[in-house]
Amino acid sequence: MFPVTFGLVCFNLKYGSNEDHDEISRRLKSTNCCLMTTAKWKDKTYFRATFNQLTSNKQDICRIFNDIKSTCQNYFIENK
Repeated sequence: MFPVTFGLVCFNLKYGSNEDHDEISRRLKSTNCCLMTTAKWKDKTYFRATFNQLTSNKQDICRIFNDIKSTCQNYFIENK
């Protein structure tokens, strides 16, 4: 891990549709685990996660990553 020097991280699921991104984002928002929004660019939906540079630490980022990962895994298991 690198030092936390960012405020916004954008990413997408390699094989996820726009609908997948929207539903996963909705699920993450409902758990209040992190501030996650979506954005569209060139007709592709991306996740946007925000972090407070002054108060976030490595454990916060790892926890949020694990929440995102488990939400994605559960979503795709349910929708096979």
